[in-house]
Amino acid sequence: LAWCEDSTNTSSDYTRNRIRNQVLPMLKETVNRRAVENILNAGEVFAQADGYLERVAGQIWDAYGCAGERVSLPLEVLMQQEPVIRTYLYRRMMELLGSGMRDVTARHYRQMDELLAGSVGGRCDLPGGCTAVRGYADFHIEKKALVGKTGEIVTKKLDFETFSRQKGAEIPKNQYTKWFDYDKIKGTLSVRNRQQGDYITLADGGKKTLKRYMIDEKIPRELRDGITVLAEGNHVLWIVGYRIGEYYKITEDTNTILQVTADGGEEHGR
Repeated sequence: LAWCEDSTNTSSDYTRNRIRNQVLPMLKETVNRRAVENILNAGEVFAQADGYLERVAGQIWDAYGCAGERVSLPLEVLMQQEPVIRTYLYRRMMELLGSGMRDVTARHYRQMDELLAGSVGGRCDLPGGCTAVRGYADFHIEKKALVGKTGEIVTKKLDFETFSRQKGAEIPKNQYTKWFDYDKIKGTLSVRNRQQGDYITLADGGKKTLKRYMIDEKIPRELRDGITVLAEGNHVLWIVGYRIGEYYKITEDTNTILQVTADGGEEHGR
């Protein structure tokens, strides 16, 4: 595109214009006549370094990261990284959570480093309505719990769809879209927070109370009441963002599939 002058180009009211019209000419005249060229060269080097660090952080995340209702990394893995790599991992975690990078500053990265070195249960607020938490064995970032006007914790919205199973259909791997054997559901489903007596079926056919599951998964006590569950009575089909019960999983004998998608999830084609 050819250069085009407009009425704002010569104005010093804008930062970019002050840099172009005043700062850069001064640098060339009083510091180094090749200042602009050197700045451009440095920018290329910075871009290459940024790409490399992004790839390193991506490899670590792919090997150890976990994304769902929250995004997390093992404490041991995160603490072994150089500070600059941790910064890239923090950034990746916030982007995966969908909080965006607006208003995120170096101060927030320092706070997360301090949190990492602190005690279990420590937390700090981040832009975008997120909170970083140091757990028992992991470091995670999550969205703050939504609280209604009356103070109750709000559950996630779930969308339901049923359809006949097609041979060769691939089960969704999306953390927010799950398939269940509709034929096994005999009662009314409810979307709610946990209640006393809730349990989930394990792979061996045994049962585990929801309370014990959350303890075993080291979910912080203050977060447990805010987790959404899909249940038939006290029998839990899905702990949203974590796992589904084995009893309701589809099998070769499944005729009808119930697809459930939580808000924040992507539509998953069948």
